[in-house]
Amino acid sequence: MLQAAFYEFLQTKNDLQLLGVRGDKEALYASEVALFLEKKCYVLPDLRANEGDDLLSFHEEMVELLRVLHAFYNDASSKKILIAPLRTLLTPLPKAELFDTFNLEFGMRLHLERFREQMFYWGYLAVDVVQGKGEISIRGDIIDIFPPDCEKALRISLFDDEIESMRFF
Repeated sequence: MLQAAFYEFLQTKNDLQLLGVRGDKEALYASEVALFLEKKCYVLPDLRANEGDDLLSFHEEMVELLRVLHAFYNDASSKKILIAPLRTLLTPLPKAELFDTFNLEFGMRLHLERFREQMFYWGYLAVDVVQGKGEISIRGDIIDIFPPDCEKALRISLFDDEIESMRFF
């Protein structure tokens, strides 16, 4: 795909919200053109998983895909475009309704088992030591979690079932 051709196409199609491209390189070129035309761009990663593959080896791509989709679904702007490699578009993607969120606050009561189940349901990977995005570690009254849209992991300390402290590390 030529950037000039995509520029002309976007000039005529003002309501375009999804664009399928060959791969990561074309996605980058298309996003540059869209940004030039002042459209908010969301670029999905090239997901190379096939049916029957163990998705654990694609954890980083899945976390990035979910982070980008969440941001796209929460953007109310009409001047936005989702750019995705065709291989990614051939994979069933989650709907906007599946991107629930909730806030944790100091002093809030947290039912640990329900919280653990919710994090597993949302795709967090349970590990001993949190090192990457999309991972969680629950050790007694300490919860370490690395949300996909944060630059640092979060440590939550509990006193019984009440949030005693929250800090980034």
